Amino acid sequence: MQSGQLKKGIIFILFILLYGCSHSYSVKPFPIKPNLVPEMNVKDSVHIVNAQDQGKNFVFFSGRGSQWIGDLGEWTGQAAGLLKFEMKKRNITIADDAHKILKLAITKGKLSSTFSGIRCIVMLKAETANGYTKEYEGNHFSHSPFGQQARYHAGAGAITKAVTALLNDKKIISYLEK
Repeated sequence: MQSGQLKKGIIFILFILLYGCSHSYSVKPFPIKPNLVPEMNVKDSVHIVNAQDQGKNFVFFSGRGSQWIGDLGEWTGQAAGLLKFEMKKRNITIADDAHKILKLAITKGKLSSTFSGIRCIVMLKAETANGYTKEYEGNHFSHSPFGQQARYHAGAGAITKAVTALLNDKKIISYLEK
C-alpha cells in the first residue's frame, strides 16, 4: 500500500470513529392515561395543524460514535395525531375547515442517557387562531438503560407529556370552549 492510500485509509477510519453512524429516531406516543386531562365542553369543531416543516432533521443525541436524528415534522405529526385522538375521545369534532385552530410544532428535543436509563425532552409549541402561543415541555425518563426500546419509550413518553400539558392549559381550554 502506498503512503497516500494509507493516509486516506487512516483519515477514513478516523472520520468513522469521530462521527460514527447516524440513526433515525422516530416514535409513536402513548395514549394519555384517564384523569390526567380535565373535562372540556367544546361545541365547535377544531382544526389541528402540523406547523412544523417536514424533513426538518434535528439531532436529539450526538456522542460515542453515533447520532440520533429525528424529523421534527414527523414528531409534530405524532403529537398532532395524539391530540386528535384524545379530542375525539372527548367527543370534540376535528375538521379541516374549523374556525378554532391549533397550530403545533415540536421545536427541539434532547436525548440523554445515564447508567439507569434514557431521558427525552421535547418542546411542543402551540398557537391558537386568536394569537395565544405557548411551549410545553415533555420530559420522560425510561428506566431501561438498554438500546432502542429505551429510546423509543423515552421519546414516546415525552410527546405524550407535552400533549398532556397542552390539554391542561387553562387558556387553551378557554379558547376551545368559547
